[in-house]
Amino acid sequence: MKRRTFLTCGTVAAAGALAAPYVHAQSKKFAGITLRINGYGGLYDETFMKSVGVPLEEKYGLKIQFNSGATGSDLIRLIANKDNPPYDMYMADSAVMVELLKAGVIEEIKQSDVPNIKRILPGFREYDDYGVPFNVASVIPVFSSKYIKQPLTSYSDFARPDLRNRVVIPAPTQDTASLYLLGLAEENGGSITNMEPAFQILAAAKSNIVALAQTNVAEVQIFQSEEAYAGSF
Repeated sequence: MKRRTFLTCGTVAAAGALAAPYVHAQSKKFAGITLRINGYGGLYDETFMKSVGVPLEEKYGLKIQFNSGATGSDLIRLIANKDNPPYDMYMADSAVMVELLKAGVIEEIKQSDVPNIKRILPGFREYDDYGVPFNVASVIPVFSSKYIKQPLTSYSDFARPDLRNRVVIPAPTQDTASLYLLGLAEENGGSITNMEPAFQILAAAKSNIVALAQTNVAEVQIFQSEEAYAGSF
């Protein structure tokens, strides 16, 4: 089996539910092969390895190697080293696909190659034959009920006076995590083409923001250390 052919299969295999019916039969079929994947760190990578990586290695001999980091910096590495990429499979939010396609660093995965792609719900595969979606996440206001007695019900609550020096938000480099900005805009009469209301709320919340989290793991650690009591996650 050519490495390129394997990687096309491996992309979906690592995506969990899409994998099981596709790779059949031969014991330790991929013994000696390591699939390099970028990771998000923390519990995400641990859970992925336990539920996907370990079963794949036990059944097929395939080793999964996670390289945890920030999606933005991983993207730069991938584009800068397109002739010798650091990853065989790249995980990212759908918004990052635009840059990946512009750079020409990813390959198509067709349903004829991976039949279980047909199990993806209509509308979830946004970029034709590029990329295989396997997870949906929401970006919402969160808070610690230990310290915050009045629940947050909107992104605009980040500007509440009782949250002074207790709010953490994702750094601008966190691509899709920054969608909270769109939430701020729409809550206050703006839109994706009129973000000014969001910036006004951020300005009002300036004294409340204690940190800009560079990664999801960093944000979790800020909450765990109780440096922040509320934020977007």
